[in-house]
Amino acid sequence: MNQFCEMKGIIRQYSVARTLQQNGVAERRNKTLIEAARTMLADLKLPTTFWAEVANTTCYVQNRVLVVKPHNMTTYKLFRGRTPALCFMRPFGCHVTIFNTKDHLGKFNSKANEGLFVGYSLNSKAFRVFKNITRIVEENLHIRFSENTPNIVESGLNYLFDIDALTKSMNYKPVVAENQSNGNAVTKAYDDVEMPALEDFSTFNFSSDHEDADEEADINNMDTTIQMDVKSAFLYGKIKEEVYVYQPLGFEDPDFHDKVYKVEKALYRLHQAPRAWYETLLTYLLHNGFHRGKIDKTLFIRRHKDDILLVQVYVDDIIFGSTKKELCNAFEKMMHEKFQMSSIGEFTFFLGLQVKQKQDGIFISQDKYVAKILKKYGFLEVKNASTPMETQKPLL
Repeated sequence: MNQFCEMKGIIRQYSVARTLQQNGVAERRNKTLIEAARTMLADLKLPTTFWAEVANTTCYVQNRVLVVKPHNMTTYKLFRGRTPALCFMRPFGCHVTIFNTKDHLGKFNSKANEGLFVGYSLNSKAFRVFKNITRIVEENLHIRFSENTPNIVESGLNYLFDIDALTKSMNYKPVVAENQSNGNAVTKAYDDVEMPALEDFSTFNFSSDHEDADEEADINNMDTTIQMDVKSAFLYGKIKEEVYVYQPLGFEDPDFHDKVYKVEKALYRLHQAPRAWYETLLTYLLHNGFHRGKIDKTLFIRRHKDDILLVQVYVDDIIFGSTKKELCNAFEKMMHEKFQMSSIGEFTFFLGLQVKQKQDGIFISQDKYVAKILKKYGFLEVKNASTPMETQKPLL
């Protein structure tokens, strides 16, 4: 290289060691590559002995997936001039069955061996697999993938981290949500009004003569789904226990400073409030001909001849739909007779999900949530990039 540069009159200048900003493009590209490779190893619980294979596979995938600005196309398409095929790709590290087609088999020799998928061949249309019995990597096309089999690494190899140490440090104790909703928290005391764990209502000793185990209905003719909201829902619940609270600020009795209030109905932030409201609503719906879902305790079903009315409850938000519009109108009237309701109309937004109801189906998105997150972290003005995806391929 030095001789070539001297012949061409090229002066070579080296970047200072450990000075990333002098070689920003290459260093940023290397960071993207290494972080993805490290994540794949950690996710699959594979040892670091596979670092070369996972780095090569990561580079192979990123060249066919990541979009390069300002061309707005992948590196592969820039170099080859055509869109790459992605249908043959498989998860790195998944279990494979390698069929023995090379060696001469004896009568009792195995026709296949177990292994791991570790990459793609650059010289042929074959896969690179790690054969467990020989502990070497080979290229083979006669394999069968088992993508749903969990990865279990053999003992004796060096792990990327200490799995046992991580497991011991985990905290499995239930936590109670205080001021903010947490989907991962196991709420023990119904303390979160916005996101209560309604699944815990299954502990209620309610019984019904009807079950939905074998229910079948033609929901292709389901009318537009409607949404309603119960005003001050928790105040309709009646608590069975005797609960006393201090006199709230601004409502003190000047003649009885040392007295407390006795709670007659459920209040917000009271642990028993969600349960009391659910019990009140449950009793009312069962009394009016509904029966509760066997699996989903917040689903209520009412049948009328060949038509069906479905009601889904989430705390004080209620969505419902029916194969017959008159059933929806009757349910809405029935709820207004018992509770103070606000009719929101056609179901368009629920629990952070945007819903569009069309003739050919119901479409769910989270555009508002994504825009909120982008605004929160200052990413509204950054350049966007599209990610190619195989069309007409089932996601599950």
